[in-house]
Amino acid sequence: MEQQRRLWQHAAFLALLWLASAGAIAFFARGGVAAGLWGGWATGCVAGAATFALLVWSARRSLREVLGAAAGGFLFRMALLAFGLVAAVRSGASPVWFSAGFFGVYLPSQAIEVSIASSIFRQLSPVTERA
Repeated sequence: MEQQRRLWQHAAFLALLWLASAGAIAFFARGGVAAGLWGGWATGCVAGAATFALLVWSARRSLREVLGAAAGGFLFRMALLAFGLVAAVRSGASPVWFSAGFFGVYLPSQAIEVSIASSIFRQLSPVTERA
């Protein structure tokens, strides 16, 4: 029950982070900069949501599946980044601002995902208590 509550807290924080960053882009960015930032932001949010879903799915399974979910989410994120950079170049948007938008979402999301994974590891790993 505690783990479920923590997962929902993490999900709420991610949602607020993504909404706040969208508001910042809408308020501050203009022209070609905005196109790159929006593309990176959207790609980062999709990748973060997919990785979060994989971690939640693996939460009640084995450590092997948690590691597989984390690795799968990372690979998915990197594939989306590569695809997004190609799309940004082809569409005329700035790949630099695309990367800024993507990693602006990625870095805080990654910190939250590491926190989630470590709490799942603590719950699933056998621990011996010492006196």
